[in-house]
Amino acid sequence: MQAGPLLKDLTGNDRISGTANANVKLNGSGKDIDGIKQSLAGNGAFSFTDGALKGINIAEAIRQAKAVISGQRATEAAGPVQTDFSSLKGSFTAKEGIVNNQDLELMSPLLRVTGAGDIDIPREVIDYAVRVSVVSTAEGQGGKGLEDLRGLTIPVKITGSFENPRPSVDLASVLKDQATGEIKAKAEEKLKEKLGEGLGGLLGGKLGIESKSATPTESGTETSEQPVTEDQTTEEAEETKPAPSAEDLLKERLKKLF
Repeated sequence: MQAGPLLKDLTGNDRISGTANANVKLNGSGKDIDGIKQSLAGNGAFSFTDGALKGINIAEAIRQAKAVISGQRATEAAGPVQTDFSSLKGSFTAKEGIVNNQDLELMSPLLRVTGAGDIDIPREVIDYAVRVSVVSTAEGQGGKGLEDLRGLTIPVKITGSFENPRPSVDLASVLKDQATGEIKAKAEEKLKEKLGEGLGGLLGGKLGIESKSATPTESGTETSEQPVTEDQTTEEAEETKPAPSAEDLLKERLKKLF
């Protein structure tokens, strides 16, 4: 059946379009439609194909968040405010008119979305946390400008009313983690190049710098029994200083490296 007319009858709006296949068991009672909404209880599963979530464009919200972080001007996309999908499915439980879903899955040529949250039917408000992966940029709705986000998973919070859902994109933390990972990888590569094989173990432990003992004296060398002068004592003290530690060697080499 077509989802729009059915949802219009059940909830008063047609925020989802497409072909619906649902298995729903709901009970409610009341003197009017508001009373029935407040008492709704039950469970069910749903599957929509080739439709759209109206009132929210997830790809556009991500694109605008990216523009703001980049210091660019965010422009409004042309066309209807909606997220097109090829498939939308999940299951739910309902109690006192609040529908809880823990396995939302949306697929489109551009995005893969998973999430969980609540829909408060009596108050007509939404509270959803979803994770969005950009899987393609050549095709799909709003793909332009998202090329460098392909393969990333972006947290998006969807709140607000049925009439005015508000997406909040946490793109900054994703880009920060991505940059941190790239910096670590480049630093490790640079260390390997500059420090060489002799310090290879340094990256797995104390970066592998082992302090070396002083060169031992040759066997059979005779010791002189002549009196030791003050100058000789100073020289011998310098020669018998302990070898620098692994940490000291590392610090010196890192100073030269950076």
